Amino acid sequence: MIAALPMYDRMETRSETDRFWSLIAKEHTNAPKALCRDRDLWDIWTDPQLFLAQTCGMPYRVKLRHDVSYVTTPDFGLPHCPAGYYNSVFLKRKDDTRDLDQLCQGVFAYNDGLSQSGWAGPVQHLLDLGLGPTQGQQSGAHRASAELVTQGKADFCAVDAQTWRLMQRYDPWTQTLLVIDQTAPTPALPYICSPNIDPAEVEVSVLSAFSKLHTSDKAVLGVSQFVKLCPEQYFSVATPPLPYEMFKNHADWL
Repeated sequence: MIAALPMYDRMETRSETDRFWSLIAKEHTNAPKALCRDRDLWDIWTDPQLFLAQTCGMPYRVKLRHDVSYVTTPDFGLPHCPAGYYNSVFLKRKDDTRDLDQLCQGVFAYNDGLSQSGWAGPVQHLLDLGLGPTQGQQSGAHRASAELVTQGKADFCAVDAQTWRLMQRYDPWTQTLLVIDQTAPTPALPYICSPNIDPAEVEVSVLSAFSKLHTSDKAVLGVSQFVKLCPEQYFSVATPPLPYEMFKNHADWL
């Protein structure tokens, strides 16, 4: 069996993540003793021996929905978000006087075209405003997108609100960035398991372990509770055009 909790796994929070996992592993005889951190995420998510992993809402919606079982959803207690939901914030440099519609004429940094919080949610928000990015720069990670903005290599980006919290806590350079807008809430990043495993048993293990996790560890991880959502809440979220569809000219899709 394998397991991974990669989505907010910073070095600064790794000890707390590992303590949480050790409690989960004690709850279920089939749980691996340690988290996997050295494999491609898609390999992990689609492994038939997957005991537990966290994925993103968009991959779950568009690619994984028939290949995994939904377990539960962490709630980060984010403002203006229902329990079990999150949103994204748009970031620009504080010294940049342009507004959102002007920034859309520049370069939008995004972590991945299959990211709900870095691509789908923000792009859908822009489309709803009658806007849209005209040039894109794929960065590979939320933090990398924000760094591109601070370096002047991109004009704006969007990261999920929990990532932004962690960046503000641990990355001093984020003081040069300004939140200029935010998206509507969508279901937060779900915990999943292989369809070969009973998701109800995995959920019980997660909830029992979380009840035993020290309050200080919960605070560092930012998880206030776990919420059981309906998979249809994920599947009903709008999916905008992907980068290769949005940026017809390859020169605009860097």
